Amino acid sequence: MKEMLDKLYSLRQDYRTKDLEKITILADFLGNPHLDYPVVHIAGTNGKGSVCCLLASILQENGYKVGLYTSPHIIKFNERIKINGKHISDEDVKKNYDKICKISAEVEASFFDITTAIAFKYFSDNKVDIAVIETGLGGRLDSTNIVNPILSIITNIDKDHTDILGETLEKIAIEKAGIIKRSVPVIVQDNNPKIIEVLLQEAQKRAAHFYVNYFIPHIEFGGYDNNEIMICDAFNRRSIVDFLTDENYFFTADDLMNKLSRTDIFSPLLGKHQLDNIRLVVFATILLCCHNFSIKKYSIGNGVKKVIDNTGLHFRIENVSQNKNPIILDVAHNPKSISLLVNTLKDMYPENNWNFIFAAMKDKNIKQMLQPILPVCEKLIVVQPNIERAAEPINIQKTALELGFKNIELSDIRTACEAAKTSNKPYVICGSFFIMKEVAEALKIKSS
Repeated sequence: MKEMLDKLYSLRQDYRTKDLEKITILADFLGNPHLDYPVVHIAGTNGKGSVCCLLASILQENGYKVGLYTSPHIIKFNERIKINGKHISDEDVKKNYDKICKISAEVEASFFDITTAIAFKYFSDNKVDIAVIETGLGGRLDSTNIVNPILSIITNIDKDHTDILGETLEKIAIEKAGIIKRSVPVIVQDNNPKIIEVLLQEAQKRAAHFYVNYFIPHIEFGGYDNNEIMICDAFNRRSIVDFLTDENYFFTADDLMNKLSRTDIFSPLLGKHQLDNIRLVVFATILLCCHNFSIKKYSIGNGVKKVIDNTGLHFRIENVSQNKNPIILDVAHNPKSISLLVNTLKDMYPENNWNFIFAAMKDKNIKQMLQPILPVCEKLIVVQPNIERAAEPINIQKTALELGFKNIELSDIRTACEAAKTSNKPYVICGSFFIMKEVAEALKIKSS
């Protein structure tokens, strides 16, 4: 397995593809397995991983066999491809890789092309009832975009990967809108009028039913309870679901105009922004009922509450400390997600200033990532994960000094994590997905 993965990792990571020819060739060679099951396809800048996992968890709680394809992995490659929360085995990775190894080399397929083809084939071989597929980057030219979904979802859009997707929000939105398919409904989370206009125009070109976030049921923040958030007054007068019926109640398309209702749900995903993700997913489950998926009412609450156990979704404002002083891990890796992280810290721990263990990739806007951190930062500890894309700590330090950070330390990940474990200060570790594997090893966190 290690030899195979080393070979995979050595392949081109170039996302600047001109078309979907290579993934199409791989899929055709495998018999087009991505057409063997219904797909929900999800793109966006922030929140798409949480949305994928929440939706998969709800479907799983309802008894469906659910394929889940996400990226990047944090600790182990196998995390990318799951069925009902169980990672693909090493044997299945190798078996499916061997099938396309030769043709992949002939067409010079990328790492993500090959990984996507493996996932599609694995889900087909195991006869999943439905697959939840996350784009890797963008949408229009993403390897996953050969699917023929029954529902498309576009989460919030922000400036990220601008060298590939474009410098403006409108250009980025056009790339994300590439997942919209003819006559396939699309749910859009963003509330920026310019972004909505772009996405709506793209949907109209494809005669796709377009649902924007104000059609989604209202959910209110109910407060923090230890490491959970409570969601209450779940639906307003435009409610689409009545939760207070018999426990065997199933949603149908006729329930789209049901009466005002109330329920309390607990979520392990911290931050008020997660309420928007949950609202989005609840609405998605209703639309799936139009495709003969029957959703029991209790599967929504259970799916939200058990999302971490069911899908292995970790490091989204997650407190991994066993002591009274929190150690918060978050994969926030762009200015918007860093701002959401800081806002949540202020909500939960209003008296705290934090030691931040921070790393970033050199293609990111590091200045804008650091700006929200400054007001709540007691010490900035800059580290560098073992990846070629990682920014040099000395360059991050220079940017931080220009912004006004006073207490800056350069360290390695293991030393910084050891200090966090023994300190009486609260810590946050953030800035990149790619820091978390080494952090998990240093803190002895196992992959689930």
